[in-house]
Amino acid sequence: MGLIGDYRRLMRAGIALARHDVILPGAYQTRLPLPARIAGRVLRVFGGGARGRPGQRLARALEKLGPAYIKLGQFLATRPDVFGAEVTQDLGRLKDKLPPFSMKAARAALAEEFGEADDARLFAELSDPVAAASIAQVHKMSLPEG
Repeated sequence: MGLIGDYRRLMRAGIALARHDVILPGAYQTRLPLPARIAGRVLRVFGGGARGRPGQRLARALEKLGPAYIKLGQFLATRPDVFGAEVTQDLGRLKDKLPPFSMKAARAALAEEFGEADDARLFAELSDPVAAASIAQVHKMSLPEG
């Protein structure tokens, strides 16, 4: 993919951050140049994520961007000296309050890892998720032997 893929990922991150009012925030509209004001307004209209405190908006944006960005948010949450206590507290939810991914996605991951036949045999008693993190989640299950 190369350079084009890098630019596409960078643009995706920038758009997500702008939609959640993290960059180009509405509070600073009068200080931004006209093209940035227009871009910020347009992205906020289509984003719908511009509610809450700045840390909450940043946490939602990072969550939408995926596991690597969630890890970045978890790291940022450890630095109240840099980002302030309120922002780091809001980012702290990325450590232990993430929503689980669907059972369909969990089954697909197991099938990809173990194969369709072994997935159905090994993980027949897979429960709904009981905990979720940035790159994994926990399920209760029973083995075929009990």
